[in-house]
Amino acid sequence: MTSNQKVTIQIVTDIGPFLKKKAYSKLKKGVPLILISYIFVYFIGLDYSPFHLDLENLTAPSYFIAGVVFTYGLLQFMVPYKYLMSGLHGERKVVNNISTKLGKAHFLFNDIRFKDGIVGNIDHIIVNERGIFVIETKNIEGKVIINENYWLGFKSSPCIQAINNAKRVRLLLEKEKVLDREVPRVNAIVILTNPKVKPNYQKLPTDCKIIEMKDEADTSLKDYILSFDPTFFTFDEVLKIVNCIDFAKLDT
Repeated sequence: MTSNQKVTIQIVTDIGPFLKKKAYSKLKKGVPLILISYIFVYFIGLDYSPFHLDLENLTAPSYFIAGVVFTYGLLQFMVPYKYLMSGLHGERKVVNNISTKLGKAHFLFNDIRFKDGIVGNIDHIIVNERGIFVIETKNIEGKVIINENYWLGFKSSPCIQAINNAKRVRLLLEKEKVLDREVPRVNAIVILTNPKVKPNYQKLPTDCKIIEMKDEADTSLKDYILSFDPTFFTFDEVLKIVNCIDFAKLDT
């Protein structure tokens, strides 16, 4: 290997299949509703058009119905589509950031679901000799008020999501008896990938680390991972954990 070659983390699962499917499902449902409502309004609104529809007394109710359909398609499908694609962009930032900062003794899972029946994916899992790190990625902007594990204005706290996902991983490893000892703590992390985010910490979170990742060169995640004891797991234990997670994930 030449001196200018980068040793990259081992990516076990690629980014995006779950989020992409979910996003494009929203797009397929939302676009027809918006187009149909728009075209309908176009036909009844332009009286000089050869395709004009004169609905007489039904014109006003028709405008109202078309507006409801348009708004429904926008709020129920197009806004969630934009949110999901933003999340996918944030996850790619994390992968691009960490992939060349940790070597081949580190394993990265992206966007995975387990066969445990629990709805929802886990954005990232990093496994190495220093521990297991479960990451929830948020590509949000603006002011965010954080009081311990709770985020004001969020229906579901990212910290609690990360903590619950860390518990899922730990329970999986305990159930499968992967180690010859008790499964140690799995670390929960929330990564904020948007440089325009402004977190206001009223009280620091418990059992969850929040990292602000400014750009691809940011070393915050790498520094946090490398701050742990490098003998936490043996490499043989790392491989057992990786194989267990890989076997337990749902195919997408």
